[in-house]
Amino acid sequence: MFLKEAHSVISKKVAEIINQKPLLSNYYLNDLDDSDYYQTEKSIIIRKKEDHFFRLYCVTTEASDLRNILSNMVGNFVINIPTKGSIESWSEILQLCGFNQIGIYERYVNLKPLKINYFNATFAEMSHFNALKKMMYNNFNMYIDYLPNDNLLKKLIENNQIIIHIEHDKLVGLFIFAMIGKKCDLKVWIDRSGDGLFLLLNLFGLMNQNNILFSHTWINSQNEKSKKIHQYFGYKLDNLKDYIFHRNTDCHQI
Repeated sequence: MFLKEAHSVISKKVAEIINQKPLLSNYYLNDLDDSDYYQTEKSIIIRKKEDHFFRLYCVTTEASDLRNILSNMVGNFVINIPTKGSIESWSEILQLCGFNQIGIYERYVNLKPLKINYFNATFAEMSHFNALKKMMYNNFNMYIDYLPNDNLLKKLIENNQIIIHIEHDKLVGLFIFAMIGKKCDLKVWIDRSGDGLFLLLNLFGLMNQNNILFSHTWINSQNEKSKKIHQYFGYKLDNLKDYIFHRNTDCHQI
């Protein structure tokens, strides 16, 4: 059965498996809120609760052990495999466990500051919560696109990490981002206004105000329009890809 523990306890247990030189790992989780775990001698799986499914993070020293765990788990699961290399080993295990690959995201980076002196956007407030959530789920796929769950969305609003575009008292756009030091992660962008670049240019202006030197974003491999826009502003593919797998089954539960 899955267990809930303090973040420090889960991190320690992950470190124990990592110290054994794991064969496979997709563990890159920084936020352990809404998470629990299942552990054997050779594997650990962290199950992070999203709004309608669980996102899984796995570390294992033996493929057969991981396959046995995943095969016997019940529920609606997504597994992300970020890598610059082959995913052949992962694909074999996940396909045997009933997972299907449903999408690929590609990372684009910009190593130069964007000198845009413009900021006229509005930061989201808690009163926008329902409208923000509705807009995201109406425009994105909850499994393929990395959308914040309710708890994280509230934190993003509280921390002024969402700028919005309002026209005629209606929400027509949002941009979720995270600035850490001199870096900025461009996370979720939607703009259904007449000026589709309004929020992007405003974020660039905000980055300039905060002396951001480096930024990156993840773009769906099929979204050619977004790729071209970011490439126009100097973003380049760095060959890191995120392969997304999904399974919704009703099997015997651990």
